[in-house]
Amino acid sequence: MSSLKNPPKRPSECIAIGEMLNIQESASVLSYLLRAVLLSAVTLVGSIASAQPVNPADGAPFPSAVQWLPETTGGYLRAINMPALRVAWDKTTISHLRTDPAMKPFWDAQQKRAEQDLMAAGMKVGLNMNDLFDISSGEVVFAWMTYPDPKRPYTVGLVSDIRGRIPQTDAALATLDQNMQHRNATRKDISHRGQTIRLYTLPKAPGQLKIDHIAVTYNSDRLIAADREATVKQLLDAAAGAPIGPELVAAADHQEIWDQVGDSDPAEVRWFARPLPFARILRELAETDRGQQVDIVNLLERQGFAAVLSAGGRVQVATGEYDLLHQGYIHAPKPENSKDRFELAARMLDFPNQPPAPLPNWIDSEASTSVRLNWKMEDAFWAAESLVDDAFGSEIFRPTLKGILEDPEGPQIDIPNNIIANFNNHLYHVTDHVHTESDRTLVAIELKNADVVAAAVNKAMESEPDASRLPEPAAHPIWKVVPQAAPDFGEGEFGDFGFESDFGPVEEEERAPPLLEQWAITVIKDPSLENPNGGYLFFSSHASQLVDTVQRILDGTSGEFENQADVKRINQHLISLGGEERSLSRINRTRKAWRVKYELLRTGKLRDSDSILGNLIRRSEKQRQGKTKHEPLDTSSLPPFEQIEQFLQPAGSLMQTESGGWRLRGFLLK
Repeated sequence: MSSLKNPPKRPSECIAIGEMLNIQESASVLSYLLRAVLLSAVTLVGSIASAQPVNPADGAPFPSAVQWLPETTGGYLRAINMPALRVAWDKTTISHLRTDPAMKPFWDAQQKRAEQDLMAAGMKVGLNMNDLFDISSGEVVFAWMTYPDPKRPYTVGLVSDIRGRIPQTDAALATLDQNMQHRNATRKDISHRGQTIRLYTLPKAPGQLKIDHIAVTYNSDRLIAADREATVKQLLDAAAGAPIGPELVAAADHQEIWDQVGDSDPAEVRWFARPLPFARILRELAETDRGQQVDIVNLLERQGFAAVLSAGGRVQVATGEYDLLHQGYIHAPKPENSKDRFELAARMLDFPNQPPAPLPNWIDSEASTSVRLNWKMEDAFWAAESLVDDAFGSEIFRPTLKGILEDPEGPQIDIPNNIIANFNNHLYHVTDHVHTESDRTLVAIELKNADVVAAAVNKAMESEPDASRLPEPAAHPIWKVVPQAAPDFGEGEFGDFGFESDFGPVEEEERAPPLLEQWAITVIKDPSLENPNGGYLFFSSHASQLVDTVQRILDGTSGEFENQADVKRINQHLISLGGEERSLSRINRTRKAWRVKYELLRTGKLRDSDSILGNLIRRSEKQRQGKTKHEPLDTSSLPPFEQIEQFLQPAGSLMQTESGGWRLRGFLLK
């Protein structure tokens, strides 16, 4: 398709569709990752037997440990009051997934696995979650901070309110001491500001470059634990009113988040992140070896995404009609003395608000999730030019487009004018789970002139060696693509996105399984649109999903998605939460979204299923070869889905673009 030596050569090598499984909104990858840790922690709240809240001693206001965090903090999680949070959790519908007799054996078996997941997020401070629940009488703060150490450029700290729970704290630290002795760790006691810091040094494993430490101290009010002695000292200094550097609470971006998000209540969890610094910390925690791959975080920083300064939110538990209610904000203000809010590739972050409009009729009544995003896609396409050129270290973007148009061996299609220029500003993502052994995901882009785009896409598919036209429906071309050849596009350049290879040759047995083993594409006019030339460019993980969708459009029938009772219920709450104008909205029919995945998990078939999640599991296993592996989930005790589906209520979320960033709202209904 191109006369260049190393451009993307075939459409099948350039397109991948993925689904983020999420209770709340997925407005940014970084905020999603932080919320994943948050939701793991909240889930563990329900995994421990309930305890009555402790009323700490009355007196002067008890300051939040967030006031002690340094300006170098990349992100933190804060439970306002752990006992109150646990009591609220017991009032939620979803908590019954833990307490239901049919599910209890499963959760008991998976508690260790859940703690391993939290350890992978860097919470290696010597205390497990049982310990933390036992000793905490109020606030708990986890913080991830940058640190000037090239071997381990991050540090993790924990601060817990332990007033009234000194005996439990003594017992937890006695157990910690025994565990450290069992692991042949050495202990050294250090005095700092009148407190004793226990510093444990763990022996290095063969080939290990970093030395693991655990440092712990406590008094009658607080316990502080960290993976570095210096971190504990820094927090003690800040608590004494003598911080060694600027404090996070004084930073304008931190203050702006909480000015936007609002007040706290005891039964909630708060999160805060600076996306790019936090991404670097997460990458180091994952021990990613990038080799010759592009440093994606640095690439995004160079391309203007550092303009997204911070993000944060609050998750209220068992409030009003909601099991979970998330209110968040992403802070990306327009720089002073700048004409534009974003520069370079960050200009693609243009998501205009619009009043809610009816969803397309072609969405099936059995769809499990639906996302509508307003996005200036043509502008985003051209904004991506500098990012692609930067990643490859040369001007490749426009020459590749020119090569696709002029290469006599290619389809000779004009991508900018015949495809991209016809993108409207609406993108849809729909998933369904109508088959027992797979989930299906579909992406649709609304078009201004479907005929022009259809001609270009059909021409491209006719020259695509891995594509074949489906026999049905005979009246409309749908193309199925099953990649056969090994990719010759340098996918390893983007290692931080989970790809494995370098530009050099990779043996087939070293390749991770593809995210999509097949996919399908078509373009079709839709007479239901106001624009008589309008239609959709469809991509799907399964050709059968496109056949069903196209047939509804050809027949002029409605999938009746928006007429479903749970969809109506979600839409009502989106409006009541201020969604009269929005740039993104998401509907999650949780029961339908969970059914197939749950049954595949219960029967031990999820890993090998024909689904994106199954493919992601296989990719993850391939990537982790030679690294520490999790114990496999024990699913033998899971009951049939029918016994638990009553605990799974609908969820929804929305995003609104504002002058200084994006407002986020999400919920899980009772």
